[in-house]
Amino acid sequence: MKSKELIRLLQECDPTGETEVVTTDGDIYFVAWEESGAITELLIRDPKTKDEYNIIGSRITRRVDSICLVSISAEEALLNDPEATMDLSELNESDTRHWKKLLDEARERSIVLQAKTEEWFKGLDTYDK
Repeated sequence: MKSKELIRLLQECDPTGETEVVTTDGDIYFVAWEESGAITELLIRDPKTKDEYNIIGSRITRRVDSICLVSISAEEALLNDPEATMDLSELNESDTRHWKKLLDEARERSIVLQAKTEEWFKGLDTYDK
């Protein structure tokens, strides 16, 4: 999708520009320019089909500059910082239980991974001596 088409669709969905934009993987963390050379997957769309699923293939290439919307999920945020605040206050009781369990598990995996990483780096210090 070209940037002008993305901008048009965003403005069509939200003319005020005040709505949060997310991806299927989470919140948009940052937007980055990628120069030619990075492998890029581009969907091939049927131009005759407008209001329904129109993907007829994919083109994998290294030859295009692109703008990449980089997203990060709450679980990925916990991987970087297991102490990060996770606000579930806007969810109902059932959703809160589900997300608390999911995020607590992610937090625990992050703590274990960080401990193993620190242990591994300490082993490197010992190896050099």
